[in-house]
Amino acid sequence: MKRAAAIFACLVFVSGGVRAEQLTNADVISLVKAGMAQELIVSKIKSDDNAFDVKATALVELRQAGVTDPVIQVMIDEAQKRQKTRESSISLQIQSLASDVPETRQFAYIALMRAGPLAQERMTDALSNFDPKVRAAVISAFLKMDKKDAVTLIRVMLEDQASVVRLAAAEFLAEYDASVSGRKAQDRISRWRIDRPGDSIDADIRLVGLVGRKEALPAIRVIIQESSNEDVRLQGIWAVGEMQDVAAREVLNRLLMQDRSAKVRLNSAQVLAGFPGNEGSVDAIKHAIDIDETNRPALLELAPLFPVKRLAPALITLLAEKMPESHTEAAVAALRRMTHQDFGRDVSKWLAWWEKNEEHIDKPIQPELDHAEP
Repeated sequence: MKRAAAIFACLVFVSGGVRAEQLTNADVISLVKAGMAQELIVSKIKSDDNAFDVKATALVELRQAGVTDPVIQVMIDEAQKRQKTRESSISLQIQSLASDVPETRQFAYIALMRAGPLAQERMTDALSNFDPKVRAAVISAFLKMDKKDAVTLIRVMLEDQASVVRLAAAEFLAEYDASVSGRKAQDRISRWRIDRPGDSIDADIRLVGLVGRKEALPAIRVIIQESSNEDVRLQGIWAVGEMQDVAAREVLNRLLMQDRSAKVRLNSAQVLAGFPGNEGSVDAIKHAIDIDETNRPALLELAPLFPVKRLAPALITLLAEKMPESHTEAAVAALRRMTHQDFGRDVSKWLAWWEKNEEHIDKPIQPELDHAEP
């Protein structure tokens, strides 16, 4: 019910409501000059929507045109009522930007786009909203609106207390302030050991990853290795993955084989699976599958995304080892995907088939998606 009400409110706002006309100052002047009684003019003003201009100069023009003070007062009152209604509607749509319902978010965005400068003013005010989801949603909406003049405001949001807001700010600045903000983010990352800025470094890491500043790789590697915040470390892995060169791959290989966190090890493998030409990571994934019992089923699921010729023999050998049932099933499933054959758990049949067909297999299965984001 709430979802339907929000969508209906947005539709009414987008369309401007159900109305036949909007009275303007010129319309009121025309009614006065036509000799219509004051009571009728007031009734008309109160019954119709309006687009009155009640600035001082416009009020002087109304008086000079013969509009009486009581009529002008009613015009001012009705204009203020309309303004309050419009402000309330805009406020509702700003809150709806953070809705969990995609349709509601989209309708809200359309409504705010059509509401013009007033909506953008209120959206700017909402950057101070108590709800971090709203602050982040407004930043994302500014990105879609191509609001380049918000750069100065969004730079400040890189230091917001909420990670979701900081990361939204990084996305915006990567698009509209890549050179300046990217350089500043790299400088902050390089000083991480000295300044220890805490969790807020995640936005800087995100930003340099988005703009592809490979010069930041050594400093990001230090943060991944030394930070106590796992979310920051995962953001670092994502950024390293965006750089997609040999040095980045080696950083991820080491994390996959040696890191203390099972989540970091698995995330490193997921990123490497999406690397173009990930032959240089086969030894690392083989090592991880062999010793990382926590992640082994998930690593086996990723195995077909690496070069089959170098990895399949290791999986066949793995079938002969004593493992939990789920691990054995994962190894068999990986081999099926890699070879399009099914010999179950029969190691001898797998080996016989492999010896006969190895020379014809040289490519991994191509991943459908880029590496996972943190």
